[in-house]
Amino acid sequence: MSKIKEVLRLKLLNQLSNRQIQTITGVSRNSVANYVNSFNEMNLSLEKTLNLNDVEVEQLFHPKKPSEKKSTTTAIEIDWDNVHYELSQKGMTRKLLYEEISVNNPNIYSYSQFNRYYNKFVQTVNPSMRQIHYGGDKLFIDYSGLTMPIVNQRTGEIS
Repeated sequence: MSKIKEVLRLKLLNQLSNRQIQTITGVSRNSVANYVNSFNEMNLSLEKTLNLNDVEVEQLFHPKKPSEKKSTTTAIEIDWDNVHYELSQKGMTRKLLYEEISVNNPNIYSYSQFNRYYNKFVQTVNPSMRQIHYGGDKLFIDYSGLTMPIVNQRTGEIS
């Protein structure tokens, strides 16, 4: 038996107080009062209500409200590969690229959402494995780029 039917049975048949029903069923006394008031407003008979199955009783006392939240922006398809390539160019920033895209698409989402979606995309481009390095365990040497001059202190020769 559902909690709602149990509350109605205890209140209307057994004439118990809301606090007594609260201790028996675990439903708060305010909810008990709300269920009883709703039942009285519906003008239903107790027998018919108790004969309904639990799902019907739930729908009767907790009707689903239609969702009012509608998206005002339509999903805009962005070529994230192109965005990733453009950001690799010198002088290009996310903010600048976002402003360029938003000029062409006025219904685009906010800059923070743009960054969130781009970060998700970047994680899929080159997935990498996290490696744990312990100090003194390995030596990493970078041979690319300019070399550092070494000065011989005895002769002053730069090599």
